[in-house]
Amino acid sequence: MKRFFLEWYGLFNVPEIVEKLKLNVQRLKRDHPHLAEAFFQYGLYMFVDIVSFQPIYIGQAASRHKSLRTRIRWELVGPSYFAHRLKEEGIDQNSLAFQVAHVKKALDNNKPFTPSLGMIEFPLICKMQPALNKTGKKKHRKEDVDIVNSGNIGIIPERFTLRRGQKCQQASPF
Repeated sequence: MKRFFLEWYGLFNVPEIVEKLKLNVQRLKRDHPHLAEAFFQYGLYMFVDIVSFQPIYIGQAASRHKSLRTRIRWELVGPSYFAHRLKEEGIDQNSLAFQVAHVKKALDNNKPFTPSLGMIEFPLICKMQPALNKTGKKKHRKEDVDIVNSGNIGIIPERFTLRRGQKCQQASPF
């Protein structure tokens, strides 16, 4: 079984953060060091409706050259799939907040390894059932995983396990 340990940051209000993410790198690091720690790495992110606290979308910034800062800016102001789906569904991005996560440790049969973020993104989608994600919401098709969340986890379970072939709606807390 693969086990992933994630550290979550946020809940960041979208309207406030969009302006801060437009700052140049040096100014963002100087004026908002807590944001720099969260955004100048690669990892996962989850948009949440601030009224219902329901997950809206889960994604990843998978490249060391594409930080969470770059990816989230693109999701919010670029011609992204996410921005298109928000318009399609009539969801105002100002009604959203988001969280980001970094992989603190990954184990494969208790041995450290470097995972692809998809190994974590799809189980999160399966468990959380975000409204705008289209794939990964019916059945966990990959190998067995155990995900341990820490930090500001918000609506995310502290820990959950998914077995290969398990229906997503039946994902159970560990």
